[in-house]
Amino acid sequence: MKILRITILFILLPFIVLAQDVFTGWEAHLSYTHIVDLILEDNLIYAASENAVFTYDIQTGEIQKITTIDGLEGGDITSFGYSENTNMLLIGYENGLLQLVDLEEVEVSTFVDIVEKHSIQANKKQINHIRMDGEFAYISTDYGISVFNMSRKEFGDTYYIGYLGSQLEVNQTAVFDGYIYAATPGGIKRAVASNPNLIDSNNWYTRQGGNYKAVQVIGSELYAWKGDREIQRLVNDNFVTVYTHNSDIIDFRASKTNLFLSSLTKGFAFTPDFTLESEMYIGVENLDRGAVYTTGLAEDGMFFIGTTTLGILHNGFSGGLSLQILPEGPLHNDVFTVDAYNEEVWVAYGDVTAGYNPYPLKKRGISKLHDEYWTNVPFQDIFQANDLVKTRINKKKPEEVYFTSYQKGLLKVVNDEPTILYNETNSPLNLGEGSTNFGIRLYGLDFDNQENLWFVQTGVQHGLIRLSSEGRMTKVNLEGVIPYDRELSLTDLVVTNEGNVFFATAHNGIIGYNPQTKKFNQIRSGTSGGLTGGYNRALAIDLQDRLWIGTARGLRVLQNTANFFNTSNPVARQIIIMDGDVPQELLFEIPINAITVDGSNNKWIATSTSGAFYVSATGQETIHHFTKDNSPLPSNDVQDIAVDPENGKVYFATAKGLMSFKGAATAARDDLAGLHAFPNPVRPDYTGMVTISGLMRNTNVKITDLEGNLVFEATSQGGTVQWDTRAFGKYKVASGVYFVMANANDGTTTKVTKIMIVR
Repeated sequence: MKILRITILFILLPFIVLAQDVFTGWEAHLSYTHIVDLILEDNLIYAASENAVFTYDIQTGEIQKITTIDGLEGGDITSFGYSENTNMLLIGYENGLLQLVDLEEVEVSTFVDIVEKHSIQANKKQINHIRMDGEFAYISTDYGISVFNMSRKEFGDTYYIGYLGSQLEVNQTAVFDGYIYAATPGGIKRAVASNPNLIDSNNWYTRQGGNYKAVQVIGSELYAWKGDREIQRLVNDNFVTVYTHNSDIIDFRASKTNLFLSSLTKGFAFTPDFTLESEMYIGVENLDRGAVYTTGLAEDGMFFIGTTTLGILHNGFSGGLSLQILPEGPLHNDVFTVDAYNEEVWVAYGDVTAGYNPYPLKKRGISKLHDEYWTNVPFQDIFQANDLVKTRINKKKPEEVYFTSYQKGLLKVVNDEPTILYNETNSPLNLGEGSTNFGIRLYGLDFDNQENLWFVQTGVQHGLIRLSSEGRMTKVNLEGVIPYDRELSLTDLVVTNEGNVFFATAHNGIIGYNPQTKKFNQIRSGTSGGLTGGYNRALAIDLQDRLWIGTARGLRVLQNTANFFNTSNPVARQIIIMDGDVPQELLFEIPINAITVDGSNNKWIATSTSGAFYVSATGQETIHHFTKDNSPLPSNDVQDIAVDPENGKVYFATAKGLMSFKGAATAARDDLAGLHAFPNPVRPDYTGMVTISGLMRNTNVKITDLEGNLVFEATSQGGTVQWDTRAFGKYKVASGVYFVMANANDGTTTKVTKIMIVR
């Protein structure tokens, strides 16, 4: 499989082709529930969801996906077309981007011509519809019609068909009886298809006035969708109304055998002479799940109708139970929070703005990934707990998972079943006090070593709360620490190995609390405490008990948490790195959403604007910087990151979907029984690192050749170290067998394994 990224600069400049290998080590965990467009061709359904495409074989039931892993851009798909001549898909996006998918090779080519066309306003570049006619694709946009040659993979002319050649929104085109018809808000425009001078707007005539949404050809008939409810047929060169629907139409299209018309809840199949042949209703049970129709097809006695939350619903004209066509995936793509442990992943879809405003409220469920299969729990089954913003798996009881709602309380899930929503009716939690009475706004949460769950609530005086492993809730009074009625939000929370609790605030810095001594301390904004003054969004405690702080304006680190409560004015510092000879602040002014520490004590940092960073234990080295331009991330807005400590896999919750990357760092083990090196053997074509896993914390690792010559030595921070197969970083070692000797720091445990190097 190949990925081609192509830039064609308009008209005079040659195109540039940039080739890149397939993204290895990545997986896409996207939602396919919201269907944008459908095509039926030779027993294959091609379906476009929000930012990916999948195919469904009607005869075999086989599903294949095309995602950002294969080179798709990851943005909002608005329309696509299939070329039978070339066996290619042409995918159009909201921003005007076009991508061509060769279905034989699964090769993706990207065209940015429309995106980079400066004479077109950014809000007028959306691809509304793609009509195939032989080797040509007529691309309807908000500025006019662009022609794309599918065989030559290049743009042709652009038709500006408004008054005196002005830009005019085109919703759809159709080629019929020697003419090109264009449905526009200003009427049906028509031009002779064979006219070599269609770039001249004088050759486009307004055949019929009105607001037209679509034009469709079936057999020897041409139909048009006018306004919100009216369907017209071309009769004696005039468009005549043949049908008026009793509610707003949301889609109208033709197949080889039928015309399909849909409202939000009903689909209709008409014959070519517009006789009603069959109807399909979405069903009350599906409406209760928030589903309505988006688009659809009717052909050869079958319905295929896309929905907002259920994927495709398939049924025959004779009725009966509908078949759901839906690839494995979570409920939604805009994942806001994620946690992972022991190869299980939980996500939720709540949301708050940068200013911690949850409106408009998101009434959504939760999702769990295990062994490549998803368990999705709908909103109705989670006690209607909206805006779930943080989740934590109880690592000592992985069957227990908790979610905080930024309005409704604390949700507990056991063995995939929601069991209780702690709120004002069944717990000491109370609604926001005084002028801040906006529900129960919970945010950050974390477990201590005794399985107590700590979390924070905004808008109450007792805003720090502990839920014991027995289910008893205790509230900590924050009077004199922060003014609860003037604090916008309490945000993230972490617990150190010693049991000390740190939580962040929007306006009052970082608060530390020692449950043993009941003592508080505070890192303040400005020069006194070193914080940037931006909203404090993210916290993480690393393996050396340093507190990492992510704010709306960059990164800070408190180097020593052990003496925090004995320091009168604790200060968090920026990390200074060298850019050549120039000192720079790491992640200067970049808004940070989340920080996660992996088993090697390296940090994964999620940002709102710049993707994800992977930095070394001290932050002095940037190991990876993933963006939507150099990785399969579908968005640079990464809202959360989780690392599964058991296998090192990294999960990125982005505004456009969940992705994972096969990291190498695992958590420290209790013994060395699982010592393992991979890949093994190391073959000649392998250029990556060798990972030694299954280590205890602070394990000394030595690698020697058969004669006992030392070629590598390191001490593990967590459960993993990596070796570049060089002798102390200087030269590649020769082919042969090498011994890996792991010694625990207490000197009582030693284990040996082997690695074979083949050059």
